[in-house]
Amino acid sequence: MPALGKVVLECVALYVIGRQTGVLVGSHLADAGLLSKPAAYNLASLVVTVIWLGYALYWYRSQGQSLWVWGKPTFSKILFGIALVLVFIVFRSRGGGLTAALPRVTRIIQPTESIALDFCFLGPLQEEVFWRGFVLRRLATLTGFWPALVISSVAFGLVHPPGSQALASGLGAYLGFLFSPEGSGQLIIPVVLHIIQNISSIIPSGFFPPSVPPI
Repeated sequence: MPALGKVVLECVALYVIGRQTGVLVGSHLADAGLLSKPAAYNLASLVVTVIWLGYALYWYRSQGQSLWVWGKPTFSKILFGIALVLVFIVFRSRGGGLTAALPRVTRIIQPTESIALDFCFLGPLQEEVFWRGFVLRRLATLTGFWPALVISSVAFGLVHPPGSQALASGLGAYLGFLFSPEGSGQLIIPVVLHIIQNISSIIPSGFFPPSVPPI
């Protein structure tokens, strides 16, 4: 099997195994009445995070590389990445959306009553590890950065609900550039931006604003 086919198959297998294992664990505990539905949802997300993060860490360590660093980041590139995050914060803060959302973030410490733990923290972490840290970077070694960015961003969008796919793809491309050697080269930077995006999508009048779906 060609190298590209192997990488695609590996990525698909990791995605399915992580998601399905999380669903099985969460649904079983919820159906058995051992956990509330929000708690089961958060636990399922934690399982996915552990599987994806664990495999990615193992793979990069076997290659003598770091999951968290791509290329040779310089101080100027890190500052550039931080600047892009700040631009995004300013954009998402228009109209007070980010400020209004912050009080609801405290529900992260109420995992049996709310899925804010998954939505605001676990989801962004697991998606950045998988889609940017693993899929994008693995593909880039075979196709070059820009084709890999397009492929991974489109795929990232397609796993989201209809109506949010185009936005998810666009933000996926932005996050991917942030992580790339041309951006900051640091995975923590798109993780932080993704967390900010999801936090700013929580508003007092509803969990998901109609204009900006979560990614």
